[in-house]
Amino acid sequence: MSVKQQESKVLITGATGFLGRNILFRLLEKDRKSRFSLIIRGLKDQSPRMRLHSILSSRYDEDQVRAYEKRIDLILGDVTWKHFGLDDRAYSRLADNMVRVIHAAASVSFNLPLNMARNINVSGTENLLDFAALAHKSGSLQRVDYLGTAYVAGKRKGIVKEDELDVGQKFNNTYEQTKFEAEKLIRERWEDLPVAIFRPSIIVGESSSGRTSSFNVMYFPLKIYIRGIWRWIPGSPDIPLDIVPVDFVCDALECIANDPGTIGSCFHLSASRNATTMGQVLSMAASYFGAKPIRFIHPAIYMNTIHPMACFLTFGRLHDMLINKAALYLPYFMNHLEFDNTHTMDVLQKMGLEAPRAEEYFARIFQFCIDTDWGKNLIEKDDRS
Repeated sequence: MSVKQQESKVLITGATGFLGRNILFRLLEKDRKSRFSLIIRGLKDQSPRMRLHSILSSRYDEDQVRAYEKRIDLILGDVTWKHFGLDDRAYSRLADNMVRVIHAAASVSFNLPLNMARNINVSGTENLLDFAALAHKSGSLQRVDYLGTAYVAGKRKGIVKEDELDVGQKFNNTYEQTKFEAEKLIRERWEDLPVAIFRPSIIVGESSSGRTSSFNVMYFPLKIYIRGIWRWIPGSPDIPLDIVPVDFVCDALECIANDPGTIGSCFHLSASRNATTMGQVLSMAASYFGAKPIRFIHPAIYMNTIHPMACFLTFGRLHDMLINKAALYLPYFMNHLEFDNTHTMDVLQKMGLEAPRAEEYFARIFQFCIDTDWGKNLIEKDDRS
C-alpha cells in the first residue's frame, strides 16, 4: 500500500465559498498529517484545478500554493448530485480512509426559489450524509461536522438555546427554512452517524485584517448607508446584532472538533454575551466613514410610510438596491434574537477562546471595505461549492 493510500483523508464541501475556504486554509496550516478531498464544480472559464489555484493564491505565495496543492485531491462533482456525480467505484474509493467530513457547501442566497434552495441545502446535505454512512460503515469515519446557521431560529424572538430547533417558528426567507430542514435531517441520523452541528451567527471578515471574500448580509446595508442612500432603518438601536469574525468560527470549529465528546451535539458559534447592537455598529460606521447618523424608525411606521414612499420615488438600479435587495435584510434589523452558547463555551473556555467584541476589530473590517471598494477589487468572488 502506498503512503498516499495510508494517509487519513478529510472531505470538505463548499471549499470555494467564504467559510469553506477559510476552513481549508486553517486545516492546511494546522493539520499536516491529512490529505484533503474537495468537491468542486467546474465553471465555463475555469477548471476545478484553476479555481483551487486561484483560491490558494489569494492567501499564499507560489511556493506555498504548490506545496498545499500536493496535499489536495480534487473531485469534479456537485453535492446535489447522487454520489456527487461519481461512478460507484470512484465513490467507494473516495470513502476509503475518510476520517472526517466537513459540510460547508450551501446556498446563502435569501431570495432563491424554495425548490432551488432545497436542492442545494437539503438534498445536498442528504447526499453528504449518505456518503458519510458509507465511510462510517468502512470503519474509518470519526466525525461529520455540519455548518448550519443560528438563523434556523427564523422569526423567533428572545433567547434561542443550542438544543432547540423546531418550536413551530416561521421563516424570513428560503435560506433559513432550508437550513432548518437540513438540520432536521441531520438530527434524524444522530443515532447512526458521529455528527456535530455548528450554527454560526452573522460571519464577517478576519478580525486581524478585515479580509473577506463575501460582501453579503451586514456589508450591503452598511455600504448603502455609508454612501448616503439609506438614512432610515426600522427597529431600534438596542436590537442585538450577533456578529463573529470568520477566524473565530474556524478556530471554534476546530477546538470543538478536537473533543470526541462533542459528537451528537449542537453549538452556537456566536458572540452571545459579547454581541453588539445595531446602534453600536452604525455609530462606529458613522464615525469611521464620516457619515451622517442614521435614524431609527418604529417598524410599523417604516413599513407603512418610508418603504412605500421609496418604492414610489425610486427606479432602476436605486430601486433594486433599496426595495429588492436591502429589503431582504430588514428582518435582521428588527428581530430581537439572542443566541445562548452555554454548551459551546463549556468547551471553548478550556482553550481560552471566545468571540471578540465588534468594537475590538470593526475598524479593520471597515478599512478592508475601503481598500477593496466593497469587494470590487477582489480577484475572486464567493460561491457555494
